[in-house]
Amino acid sequence: MIVFTPTKMLDVPLSKGQIDPRVIRQEFWPGVSPLGDKAGCYIFAVPQKYGLAGLLPIYVGKSVRPLMQECFTPEKIAKLNHYLLHHPATSLSLLLLIHPPNKHGLNRTAISDLEKSLIKMAVSVNPNLINKRNTRPDGWGISGVIRGGPGKPSEGARQLRALLDMDGEGKIRKSRVKTAPDDEDAAPIPSEAS
Repeated sequence: MIVFTPTKMLDVPLSKGQIDPRVIRQEFWPGVSPLGDKAGCYIFAVPQKYGLAGLLPIYVGKSVRPLMQECFTPEKIAKLNHYLLHHPATSLSLLLLIHPPNKHGLNRTAISDLEKSLIKMAVSVNPNLINKRNTRPDGWGISGVIRGGPGKPSEGARQLRALLDMDGEGKIRKSRVKTAPDDEDAAPIPSEAS
């Protein structure tokens, strides 16, 4: 299994509310070195509006080449600056999800799968995500568990959440199954009751 490592949120310098490519090249990447030399996925975010706490994702992307060559391409800067022009923000943040060192090289499939999953998660938080690829929401839900609308969850919904170890938002909390260490294809270790 490929386990990506998220960086802390990085502050992207803005000049009069816009991204300046010169500042990115001369100040941003040298300040976060060597992260720019890695591959993986990335998320741009701005502060929430209307007094809400936290950040709002606005763009999710992937890179199978060094992130410094992908995150701030002229096309992406144009899209991000267009967004910032129409949705002024006090700051812009960037979170990188770094592909781990791997003796077999980059796992391009894992990077693409992660990007698709991140886009689905981000569009559920911000339907106005800049990049619209893979943003079609799932056409199903489970009442009281995931995308089921408002209302008090039924006893069955609470039991399903407990069974799948999900929080109230339909997200899986943690794995309860142990596998053999360092063996990505290992079958779950059976309990003594099996």
